[in-house]
Amino acid sequence: MINQIPIKIEREYKEAPIPEVKRSSNDYSEIEEGRVYKLGNKTFWLFFFNYGKWFVSISILMTAFVYEMYFGSLQTTTDTYLRDSWYNELSKGLLATWIMMIGLSIAFVGYLRAYVLYRQYKFHLTENAFHVRRGIFSIKEIVIAYHQIQNVEIRRPYHYRMMGLSKLDISLSNNMPVESHLKGSNQTTLLPVLDRTLAASLAHELVRRGSTFGNDLTSRN
Repeated sequence: MINQIPIKIEREYKEAPIPEVKRSSNDYSEIEEGRVYKLGNKTFWLFFFNYGKWFVSISILMTAFVYEMYFGSLQTTTDTYLRDSWYNELSKGLLATWIMMIGLSIAFVGYLRAYVLYRQYKFHLTENAFHVRRGIFSIKEIVIAYHQIQNVEIRRPYHYRMMGLSKLDISLSNNMPVESHLKGSNQTTLLPVLDRTLAASLAHELVRRGSTFGNDLTSRN
């Protein structure tokens, strides 16, 4: 009988290296301390859509009316009205010019309204706090210490993703009397909307500074 001698085969297992996760430079950029930031260029178009769309719609309708006066179904009616009521003292060209000027003025009012609402929001970071400024003529500034920030949430609804925008919600500690707190909650919306990259940058910086100040307070205690 042949004795079987067990042969021990040693295999060398090498631990697979953990792949390095590289964060894209487009995810967020550095927020400079002391620099005043606005909401972002893309944000203006959301303000324009929300607050200026009816003005633009009226302007488009007036432009369509002028087109119908010259080339559409209103051509005969307009000529008859100007001949019978104005005795041809008011020309069609002058009437169309007045209508177009009024339409452009209405569209400009819508643009100006959206621009004023867009310009009223600004923010900047200092060494110890996050500053949010609101208003054009009457300015209100909210100052939030970093150690009061508990959580920062970025929300991107479907239409925000299409436009490259984000909404930033900041959760604060309950003992901070901020007027813009939502009722029954410790969450506040200080900035209505931000460009996607700017929102990610601000969220990253607030969380970083909040955790740093929280660790400093814990070590002191």
